[in-house]
Amino acid sequence: MDRTGGAKWKHFIDQTDRAMEGYRPCIRGNCSCYQSIREQDLAPFQGGISKELLSDVVSRKLGTHYQIIKNKLYREHDCMFPARCNGVEHFILEIIGRLPDMEMVINVRDYPQVPKWMKPVIPVFSFSKRLLRKTAVMRRKWWEGGEAGRGSALRRGGGGLGRWDLMREDLRRYLFNFRGVAASFRFKHLFLCGSLVFHVGEEWLEFFYPQLKPWVHYIPVKPDLSDVRELLQFVKENDDVAQEISESELQQYPEETLNIIKATFSGAVIGWVYGGLPAFHHAKTQYIERSQAEIFQNRLDAVQSAHRAAIRGFIRYGWRWSWRIATFVAIFNTVSTGLSVYRNKTAFSHFAAAGAFTGGLFRVHLGLSRMAAGSVFGAAFGIPAGGLLLAVQKLAGETIQEKRTRERRLLHEQKLAECVQQESCMTALPSPLHSGGRKGQSDLNCRSALSNCLRKARLNVTEADLEEIVSNTQEGTMERDIEKIQELLNLPQNPLPSEDRN
Repeated sequence: MDRTGGAKWKHFIDQTDRAMEGYRPCIRGNCSCYQSIREQDLAPFQGGISKELLSDVVSRKLGTHYQIIKNKLYREHDCMFPARCNGVEHFILEIIGRLPDMEMVINVRDYPQVPKWMKPVIPVFSFSKRLLRKTAVMRRKWWEGGEAGRGSALRRGGGGLGRWDLMREDLRRYLFNFRGVAASFRFKHLFLCGSLVFHVGEEWLEFFYPQLKPWVHYIPVKPDLSDVRELLQFVKENDDVAQEISESELQQYPEETLNIIKATFSGAVIGWVYGGLPAFHHAKTQYIERSQAEIFQNRLDAVQSAHRAAIRGFIRYGWRWSWRIATFVAIFNTVSTGLSVYRNKTAFSHFAAAGAFTGGLFRVHLGLSRMAAGSVFGAAFGIPAGGLLLAVQKLAGETIQEKRTRERRLLHEQKLAECVQQESCMTALPSPLHSGGRKGQSDLNCRSALSNCLRKARLNVTEADLEEIVSNTQEGTMERDIEKIQELLNLPQNPLPSEDRN
């Protein structure tokens, strides 16, 4: 991919390329992606957890005490954040029939409750933990529409932030993830907005953090923000890199790859039909000619025998054409698409080169003269194929890139409108299920609909957004924002729990 900036941004571009090349997404099945996290967090308890130790944890009030007895769930009355307890109970009840009798302590607070120096290590499940400071067993978590941050939770000088809806974040091109009193639990939601995410610091962990890779899913920023100005300038001048990172999690496979797969499948089907239909009729006719003296029980038996012979011919000879055409289409599309992506444009020469390469490759085993003839034939095929595609684009009035941008904009506007409508459903919901029954299923469906809506919503930055970003940068807004952020970081920290002070 042609990237601007030359040696100026070589350091960042090299980091991105190395990260993208070395990244292998985890195959999602049976929660295997988090097996290493479970083993690491549970390593201190390989010798078992005694009843006395668990009783000591319960008495310290470091979390909410849960018990499962004969497939029934019990919980102590006190819970600091009822919405989180509701979420815990909802998902436990989904699988409670498969769980043995057990008891556990779950910390529903933001801040971990187990200091690193505590001996013996006590078993407490937490939403997050802090590197080098805390020892806690992380548990997978979900969003239940908690009230943290609403009202006037963040007051300074008599003013308050109030509620800030996630849909308002969808309108931003760049999103920053700062820690709060603990890990920022909105981190995973930022990836659903389709924006480029900047993650500040590496001090806190949630269960999914190890599956995220810097420069693949987000851009890492130093805790003191000393490199933020340079990073913002880099993504501004290298928009293709920023787009590649912002789409890496929303889209598992590039659209170009999907197009190649679709074209290959279509070629395989066309080849099978092209080679199979003549073989079908030929095999049927040949069978009838050879079975003139054969005796059948009835007319239906004779027809079925002829059709079985025809189907065998269709499969046998259709397959021979199918794999050849599918392979030709796959190689041709891979080469032409690769050239178009690398040069960031579509031209006749790309299709001619792809056809020549594919045709020569198909005839390479027959000698140099046949390989040259195959290249000529392939180039002759690629030029009209490319001309047809470019003509269709010209008649449509837009290129593939322009069409993709337009479709993303329309899809984003549609999904964003659905999210805004469903937000009223979310805010009006009562507390979710607290028992094993199915009352309030419509509430859960509404929550699920909103979650799916946000997951599918895709962004496209408009020209007005770009002009606003450039204008703000030229007017020095970026520098003023950095100064304000630095002032906030220099403020005294919140007092730590008594255990940390000790």
